Amino acid sequence: LRTAIFEDLAQARDRSGQMAREAMVGDAPLWADRPEVYERLRACLSTDDDVAAFADAVQECVQVAIHSALVTIDGGSASAEVGVVQLVDEEGRSLGEGLHELWVDHLFDTGRME
Repeated sequence: LRTAIFEDLAQARDRSGQMAREAMVGDAPLWADRPEVYERLRACLSTDDDVAAFADAVQECVQVAIHSALVTIDGGSASAEVGVVQLVDEEGRSLGEGLHELWVDHLFDTGRME
């Protein structure tokens, strides 16, 4: 289950870069709360390399956000002073500790990080 969850998260990370790229060469996404932001960014990104760099940056930010959420779940943030949560499956078995580290391992193992 843990591997399946990591793969779901990795695919969300991958899609974020793809969505950023698409948003810079077409219309703002339908779900955009502020479509004018996309128009402004589009005007700044004048080459395919610029768009690719922007998409890579978005993907990296999403990756860091996922990692940060897993650090919080693992008890590595200030909220751990209040309490710690654990992810468990439907039978109550823990998905384990060190999820933020295992997430990065998954990215390396699947060739998403070098």
